[in-house]
Amino acid sequence: MRMLGVGRAKLVNRVIFWTGSMNTHFDVAIVGAGPAGLFTAYELALLSPNLSIAIIDIGKKSIKRKCPLVNSKICPTCDLCDIVHGVGGAGMYSDGKLSAFPAGSGLASTLGRTEYAQGLSDYVYGIFEKKFIGQAPKITKASTSGSRELNETLDSAGLSLKTYDVMHVGSEGIQEFCAELEQHLAQRGVTFLYKHQVKEVHQVDGYFEIEGTVGEMQFLYDAQSVVMATGKASGRFLRNLLDQLNVAYSFNQIEMGVRVEARADALTCFTSSHLDAKIKLRSDSEEVRSFCMCTGGYLAKCFYDSYLPDNKICTISGYSLRDRKSENSNFGILVRKAFKEHEDPINAQLPFIEKINDLPGFTAVQRLEDFFASRATTMDQLLANSVKSTLDESAPVNLKEFLPDYVVRGIEHFIRKLGKVSPHLAHRDTLLHAPVWELCWDRVSTTSNLETSVEGFYVIGDALGVARGIIQGGMTGVVVARTIVSKRACQGRSQNNIQIQETEGSLSNSMVSCL
Repeated sequence: MRMLGVGRAKLVNRVIFWTGSMNTHFDVAIVGAGPAGLFTAYELALLSPNLSIAIIDIGKKSIKRKCPLVNSKICPTCDLCDIVHGVGGAGMYSDGKLSAFPAGSGLASTLGRTEYAQGLSDYVYGIFEKKFIGQAPKITKASTSGSRELNETLDSAGLSLKTYDVMHVGSEGIQEFCAELEQHLAQRGVTFLYKHQVKEVHQVDGYFEIEGTVGEMQFLYDAQSVVMATGKASGRFLRNLLDQLNVAYSFNQIEMGVRVEARADALTCFTSSHLDAKIKLRSDSEEVRSFCMCTGGYLAKCFYDSYLPDNKICTISGYSLRDRKSENSNFGILVRKAFKEHEDPINAQLPFIEKINDLPGFTAVQRLEDFFASRATTMDQLLANSVKSTLDESAPVNLKEFLPDYVVRGIEHFIRKLGKVSPHLAHRDTLLHAPVWELCWDRVSTTSNLETSVEGFYVIGDALGVARGIIQGGMTGVVVARTIVSKRACQGRSQNNIQIQETEGSLSNSMVSCL
């Protein structure tokens, strides 16, 4: 292990590299401090306390992440968006819903067994449950009669519902959890490298070199294993990195849509039975679905700088607080379409995002009545509207001039069907906001242990391109942590620097066999 004094710099090929840490070598380097990265470190520290672990993130400590838009409704377009970056990831400013398996069921096929995925979900969900059970969080169960009745009601309207257990802890709850987990990991010896932007990862003689910048300086660390947990902010950065390392990936289906903002009781018929109702409408070529229902919620802008070389893109997200409620409800509608096999979905969708981002305030809004009538909403109409948006500065427009035709058709058809179940939702003053884009993460080719074709290089969480969500991100982190520990034990290093501890939900006897 190479050691330098704290705050020392190191000369490599005549370039000064900032180490920022006493250590420059780590057993495991995790790039990204969202739920996937944090749970990787948590499980590694639990199973192998002597491992040297680094979490590298472009953002700040969790307690230093402060968004002016959340607190004052004014977005100053910060150099780095605290909604997206930093410890806790984008999930820290989510609506705080923890969705258990079969939410993210696509992950089961990657992991190989449904039972295995279920067990991982139970393990991660249980960690959150221990934290919040004393706070009496709101929970809905898939097995209740209310969920069954909602399913029947939606079915009669030509819609389908995916059911699973959901615990709602609010944005405050997720922030508390992330801050406590960050502190716990630091006390266990995990090194956090804040404000470090990773730019390159190279494989060199059986280990990896990780290069990037921190402020005006450059840094260089090396690690035996690298875990990419870059989440929603992955963008083209991760794709370029995969290309450099010759890691295979394929284009994913893409999802674009709107954020719906309506009166507070518009979602009650759904959320009373299912806090995170995933309602779907399928056709031969497309799928429309709801996501992230927030009763009494708020809207926020999210800025990402890894999709365009010289500019940020802005999308809209929703969140809900545990202790403060708005007079509105909101949720997302996404239209999923499979493009031709060789058509780059990022290149296909970015022009629509950029066109909306060129508007004042970077976002657009339209009344539902005007959307159905294909006419632009005016500012006077917006000011007189009975539903007052929680997102200021959006430009009133005709969204049909800004969104792809298939997205417009899907949204219109979907809302009309939802209106049969909730007339308040289809009210003329309901607002539609854009852009909403579930970004475009490529589907990375990995083993069932989430290791790529490059030995020791893993991709997890949203960046994997298989499943999204806080619980699902945690599941992938646990898988990789157990894999790394098992592989190191099989390589004969356990006698010197690994202490495998048998704990509830940890390595089973079969897991410690050579992979």
